[in-house]
Amino acid sequence: METGLERVHGIQITQTKYRVNMNAFFGDACEDIDKYVESIIKEQNYPLEKHTVTTEDGYVNSMYRIPYGKKTSSQNGTPGPPVLLLHDEGFDVWLPNTRGTTFSRKHKKFDADEDKHDYWNFSWHEIGTYDTPAFIDHILQVTGFEKLHFVGHSQGATTFAVFLSERPQYNDKIALSCLLGAPIIFQNNTSHRVTIISKLFIQTIEIAHRYFGLSIHQMPFVSLMRTIGQYVKPNSLLAELYGTFFSLVAGNPNVEQISDMDIQKISITTPNSFSIQQPYHYLQVIRSGRFAKYDYGPDKNNRIYGSTTPPLYDLSKIRAPVALFSSKNDMYFNPKDEEKLEEMLSNVVYKHLVEDELFNHADFLFAKDSIELVYSHMVKLMKQYNPVKYL
Repeated sequence: METGLERVHGIQITQTKYRVNMNAFFGDACEDIDKYVESIIKEQNYPLEKHTVTTEDGYVNSMYRIPYGKKTSSQNGTPGPPVLLLHDEGFDVWLPNTRGTTFSRKHKKFDADEDKHDYWNFSWHEIGTYDTPAFIDHILQVTGFEKLHFVGHSQGATTFAVFLSERPQYNDKIALSCLLGAPIIFQNNTSHRVTIISKLFIQTIEIAHRYFGLSIHQMPFVSLMRTIGQYVKPNSLLAELYGTFFSLVAGNPNVEQISDMDIQKISITTPNSFSIQQPYHYLQVIRSGRFAKYDYGPDKNNRIYGSTTPPLYDLSKIRAPVALFSSKNDMYFNPKDEEKLEEMLSNVVYKHLVEDELFNHADFLFAKDSIELVYSHMVKLMKQYNPVKYL
């Protein structure tokens, strides 16, 4: 595994706004976005490092590190236990950027724009199988800890399940895993709305590819949404429309929680780019009710898996402690599916149902009361499972 380290500790910089302009309509203004994210972190007086990690299959991914929090005023502060991904409270925070995102668009052999068929040939299976263990190996090597905390929201929770099912030897490297927002693993009791939206989403992308020649590997609407977001003023009609879009893929609108959301700032990186195979893979899980590997069709399945149907992920291999955080207004949440997940996992140590009845899938990221309703509980739990350094 190749690793690199670029240190950008230190100085507070003058606030600069990096806007995604219209030439980013069908592409990403990667350099501007990267600088913008770095400026946000440093303007909040956090130290920052940028790391590079190369996976077994050649993807070159980046990862931000905030080694200590605001409570430590000196650059000589000692990093706390490592975690992907949490904020402050004495933890050593690592922010991974998986393959295909704005910050991780490199490969040892393929160019994301010139070699689209090869570069974008992945789903969340590869993210769990290759990206996640590469990130963890690098973090533990740099920090000297024997274990770390893992925090995954939505697809992050899905890739966690893939990760430990495919790489069970890593169970011993996870102190605690916190899965937020109805882990999209079992969808046997999914709502009709989820199925309809998923099908429409896929069909829209197929039409764009067929009639306009747009690549189905890199989602073209992503840059459009980010560009529109730059012109959204708080409490405007456009803000309501933008919020409605997020609600369509999150749950019923939770106006109270997102009333102060800075859409201009969020839209610089959200939504981000990804492979068409990622939503395809989710649609397969929803349609079949099976948490299984990617379905390439009977012939190719037989060549790859040795069977005409893709094999299931073996969740019984997941032994690391798991905490589940969910909410009733999350359109992907169903108590029966969570119960089934809990039965399949051997070590669920904590379950938390958010008290806010309207808290939805996106609120785990953007709600103004997310610290009180979710993260304070998570931090308290993580401190009970703190890993130790190697002696």
